[in-house]
Amino acid sequence: MGKRISTALTISFLTLAVIFCIMNASESPAIDSDLNLNQKWTGDFDEMVERHQIRALVPISKTFYFLDRGHQRGLTYETLKEFEKYLNVRLGKKTLKIRVVVIPTKRDRLLPDLLAGLGDIAAGNLTITPERQRLVDF
Repeated sequence: MGKRISTALTISFLTLAVIFCIMNASESPAIDSDLNLNQKWTGDFDEMVERHQIRALVPISKTFYFLDRGHQRGLTYETLKEFEKYLNVRLGKKTLKIRVVVIPTKRDRLLPDLLAGLGDIAAGNLTITPERQRLVDF
């Protein structure tokens, strides 16, 4: 009797584990291990296309970027997702698509993290100043 219960529990556990894996595989996570978000990298647009990834540094905001029940939302987020769709259509990417990955960043870290190679785009409400123009392209 004890062996039957143990076998039934093992089968139940394995079934739940398989269901969990299937559910997670079907979702498109905002951040996953193959993105290497902490890796410093700089390069031009062609290299971003080759990597199939564009990292966008975005400050948290009530209207431009926020989380709603675990889902990314906001004007900047939606704009970046439309940019992702546009790039994939424009470049003819059908199977191995370019992903625009949104990385929440403190506003005062947008340009320093961009310059450090932790992002490819800084998507925040930034005023163009002569100082900033010397640092990055607008």
